[in-house]
Amino acid sequence: MVLPLLLAACLAVAASAAAPSSSFPNHGKQILRFAEDSFCSTLVLVHGYPCQEFKVTTPDGYILRVHRIPHGVAGVSSPSPKPVFLQHGVLQGGDDWVFYPPRNSLGFVLADEGFDVWIGNLRGTHWSRQHVSYSSGDKAYWDWTWDGHAQYDLPAMLNLVHENTGSELYYVGHSQGTLIALAAFSESKLMNVVRAAVLLSPIAYLKGMTSTLSRLAALLYMDQVRFFFSLLLAFSGIGAYLLRNLCSLDPRCADLLVLVTGRNCCFNASLTSYYRQFEPQGSSTKNLVHLAQMVRTGLFAKFDYGSSLGNMRAYSQVVPPTYEPANIPKSFPVFLVYGGKDTLSTPQGVQELAKRLVCTQQTLFLPNYAHADFVVGTRARQDVFDPVIKFIKAN
Repeated sequence: MVLPLLLAACLAVAASAAAPSSSFPNHGKQILRFAEDSFCSTLVLVHGYPCQEFKVTTPDGYILRVHRIPHGVAGVSSPSPKPVFLQHGVLQGGDDWVFYPPRNSLGFVLADEGFDVWIGNLRGTHWSRQHVSYSSGDKAYWDWTWDGHAQYDLPAMLNLVHENTGSELYYVGHSQGTLIALAAFSESKLMNVVRAAVLLSPIAYLKGMTSTLSRLAALLYMDQVRFFFSLLLAFSGIGAYLLRNLCSLDPRCADLLVLVTGRNCCFNASLTSYYRQFEPQGSSTKNLVHLAQMVRTGLFAKFDYGSSLGNMRAYSQVVPPTYEPANIPKSFPVFLVYGGKDTLSTPQGVQELAKRLVCTQQTLFLPNYAHADFVVGTRARQDVFDPVIKFIKAN
């Protein structure tokens, strides 16, 4: 009985996050309780850290917010602090890096270590909902996939950091944050501004993904069933309500996270209140379709429009172009950090990526870690963050 309920709740919430917020007026009040410009005041300043907000507009008109923690709580910055850029994953936002207590949040840990920390927020998330021409209630606003993140969002944000610091930066991404970086780097984007990259739970080749719910949805082509999705969108408030309140009704709700991410060794149950306030964040249905295509085909490729005519219009070829990680320069340092229990970024998928990369690689394999542990795990400070800091200092 519990599995169908969890499946319905999961899919409903995914659709809820992917749809324009005006489709259901209460959506904003139900999931996102803070103003779009309140990142600094809500999440950073309250802990005694400095915080600055920047806006940058992409070539296709999306207005993105980027947040900066220039130094640690002690108020002393290094003479020439290295800028580090943190990029969240799908259905998440930049708040992922600072919502935990400071000693356990990578954004604060890096600032206290003397780094100049910058936090990105992709289009469609709570913190980056503006556009020069559209509102988030317009269908046209949501016409994009992670291709757009790689082609427009990431270059806009990273060039902003480079222009304000005058330095090469260090990139840290999690999940989809690794995917869009790999896509951009493989097309020779940003190689002049990024010094090295840390990829936590990297995803690029998803054929071997073992996540029960995600793989089931992809293989059953649920992303293609428009009528099914329209029903989910219509009742998405119910789905979101179920997900937010299920834990208070049935302790077995923890199985939902397991079915999606794998069994996280170190996930703190006290984070439930956080997810009720911030998660899931926005993405487009088209983006979820693109990710599902990757699961079915196993390819690291651009969005497939499903017909030779559609692909010809978009790419001047019948099939979508693939991204080639082998194009990333040999001298570019990459740190691959992955877990043995992760059902999204599986060891098989990471090994396939590593085999295709010719750049300088360092790896860290944590046998008991699943997808969420790398950012919100109770042991992430010593298991993940400290090795990340060591890698950055060495490069």
